Amino acid sequence: MRKVLIVSPIPTHPANAGNRARIKKLCEALRELGHDVYLLHVRRSSRHCDEVQNAWGDRYVAVDSTQRSTTSRRLYRRVVRAIRPDAAHRFGLDEWYDPAIDAAIGSLQEHVEIDTVIAQYVFMSRALLRFSDDVLKVLDTHDVFANRHRSYLSNDQRPHWYSCSARAEIRGLNRADTVLAIQEDEAAYFRTQTKRPVMTIGHSVDLKALPTEEVVAGRILAVGSENPINVESLNWFVTSVLPKVQREVPAAELAVAGSICNVLDERPGVRLLGTMENLEAAYLTAQVVVNPMRFGTGLKIKSLEPLGYARALVTTPVGAAGLSDGSREAFLEEGDDQPFADRVIELLKDPTAATRLGHAGYRYAARYNDAIRANLIRLFGARVR
Repeated sequence: MRKVLIVSPIPTHPANAGNRARIKKLCEALRELGHDVYLLHVRRSSRHCDEVQNAWGDRYVAVDSTQRSTTSRRLYRRVVRAIRPDAAHRFGLDEWYDPAIDAAIGSLQEHVEIDTVIAQYVFMSRALLRFSDDVLKVLDTHDVFANRHRSYLSNDQRPHWYSCSARAEIRGLNRADTVLAIQEDEAAYFRTQTKRPVMTIGHSVDLKALPTEEVVAGRILAVGSENPINVESLNWFVTSVLPKVQREVPAAELAVAGSICNVLDERPGVRLLGTMENLEAAYLTAQVVVNPMRFGTGLKIKSLEPLGYARALVTTPVGAAGLSDGSREAFLEEGDDQPFADRVIELLKDPTAATRLGHAGYRYAARYNDAIRANLIRLFGARVR
């Protein structure tokens, strides 16, 4: 049995966003393999802290991060913006790392003999330096952050969250003994950037094939958190795809669940379900699920979740990233508005086809979960029963 420390700026509870769900699932999988897992939560907000602490009990350590960009760094960014606007959106590798994390790790090490540490995100990789060579040091990347801001700029969006230079990301990768990628395309990229072993560990999905008796004819479901990529993508679906669907299927209605509802307006044919503690009820009534992601990197957990519920999915090539081996078999994939609408229309008009696709997606999700478990055992081992 390993004693595993997760260092994360993201809470595990409530698991109402993709990154939270991914970290929570990873922790659960490690426990199921027999390991003793601790969470060092780098808190930037007091919101939901009680819920996280109650879930973890005495395996929870909190650091209230107050780290912000220094005056000199802000001045440097202004100068760079004037000379090289692109570089102004990049942060230093450790710019988001609060030195208080080091003190918390040291305090924990006095009481617990940690033999495995997993840093969540490259900007938390400095935590790995606090451990000796006999400790297994793992970096869970979640995403490629080298020049990540360019994806936003090329889609006329303001860059959101973290981006760094390629050189900075390589330094972060090299701090680990093993690098985890969330999907194989990104694993292949990381292998060109570091000599460290890179392993693909996707997001294991809950498997619960829902019955079809309560499906509402014409009900389309979209799930998302409140972030610029989700908002832009869903607006594209509502303005460019949904009207085409409704011309062919007048009863078609889009139901939207998640915190993205906070920034959307209800309109005819669009129903806002709000943030839901349990999304099963939303999936239960859905005939078709859509993930209309237009840009972004990483694995789109919104594409995996409906497969685990045995619901038919239509997504874009971006939404299918990391799942391309399931395209056409487990879900349908289209990039342009008319073909996307056509696939949705076909499934709404043929409930049997939608059910058949949902069951194929469920089988794919089960195989996907098996592959994740096998890789976790390869890396961390499992308790012999």
